[in-house]
Amino acid sequence: MNKRPLSVTIISWLFIVVGVATLIHGLMPSTDPVKAQHIAELEAQRPFEHAFVHIVHAAAIVGGAFMLSGRNSARWLVVAWMVFHEILSVFHSPVQLAVHTVLFGTLTYFLFTKKSSDYFRGAGAAPAQPLKTGDSPTA
Repeated sequence: MNKRPLSVTIISWLFIVVGVATLIHGLMPSTDPVKAQHIAELEAQRPFEHAFVHIVHAAAIVGGAFMLSGRNSARWLVVAWMVFHEILSVFHSPVQLAVHTVLFGTLTYFLFTKKSSDYFRGAGAAPAQPLKTGDSPTA
C-alpha cells in the first residue's frame, strides 16, 4: 500500500475531530432554557431536518475515518460534505462563504495531488496506462 500523505492524515483527523465535536454538541441538551425550547420546537416541527443535521455530522466522522484507510469513496464523501457546506454558506455571511471557499479549494487541492491520488488508488491497483492509437477505451 502507498504511504499515506501527511496532508491526507491531517485532513482526515480534522474531519473526525470536527464531526465528533459537532455531533456531541448537537446531541447535548442546551443549558439556555430559551434555546432549549427553540430546539425542542424545531425537533417537533421538523424531525427529519433535525435528524439530517446529525447525519451530516456523522458523515464527517465516517469520511475522515475511512480516508485514513485509503478508501477513495471516503475522499469523495469528504468533498461532497464540503460542497454541501459551501452551498449552505451562500445563505450566510459573505465571510462564511469566503472561508468555506478557501477551505474547499485547499481541501480539494490536497486530496487530489498525485501523491494523494496514488494513495487512494492503492498499491494493488495497476497504474493508469495511456491508450495507444487504435485502442478502444472499453477494452
